[in-house]
Formats: sequence, structure tokens, C-alpha cells
Amino acid sequence: MLALALTLHLAATPHLLDPQDFPNEQALRQRLDDLTWEAHTLDTSWPMTSLVPMVIGTSFGPAFTLIGALVLAGGLVAIPALVVAAVVILAVGLIGDGVMIFSLVRGQRAVDDSLARRDALLRERDEVRRLLAGRTANP
Repeated sequence: MLALALTLHLAATPHLLDPQDFPNEQALRQRLDDLTWEAHTLDTSWPMTSLVPMVIGTSFGPAFTLIGALVLAGGLVAIPALVVAAVVILAVGLIGDGVMIFSLVRGQRAVDDSLARRDALLRERDEVRRLLAGRTANP
């Protein structure tokens, strides 16, 4: 069912390229090679600038939030220095939670953008293949 839907979608996709942009087969083959190389070398993994904060936020955020909340809710609020320490620990934990969520969203957005770019390159590559097949069939 999915293959049928994909086939219908690709068949209904309008032509993206103008055949006049490529005067000969060599230009089409070069464009095909360039598109294939770019699609295969495109990095679709999570960026390290999102992965590292995600790991740090996941490691420390919930733990500090839990510790700070337990100290404050545990009735140990008679000592002012302990209250300040618990509030600071709670704040650090909440910041860590925020970093975790922000990194998760930013990393997933980067992956989605990379995948969309790769899909666009592959669609253009398929169009170049169709043009090349049409030119080789009709010399």
C-alpha cells in the first residue's frame, strides 16, 4: 500500500528541471553524479551541538530537580542556608531540564531539515535520470 502511494506521489510530481538547462548528455551525467554525491554525503545524524547538551541535561537536570524538590518538601526548611542551597539545586535542575528539552527540539529539527534536503536532492536526481533516459532513448 505504501509503495503504491509513493508511486502515485512520484508519478504526480511535476517536472522540476528544464531540459534546456542541459545542452548535452555529459552535462546531465555530471549533474546526476553531483546530486548522487551530495545526497550520499549529507549528514542526517544528530548534530553534536545538540547531542552533548541533551546528554548533560538528561543526566543532571532530573536529578537536581528531584533533589531540590525533596529537600524543600521534606520539611528541612528550618535552616536558612539549606533552603538557599535547595533552591539553587532546584534552579540548576530546572535549567538542566530546559536545556534537555531545547536540545531535543533543536536536534530533531536539524535532522528533519537534513532529511528534507536529502529527499529534495533524490527527487531532483530522479528527474535528471528521467531526462537522461529520454535523451538516450531519442538520440
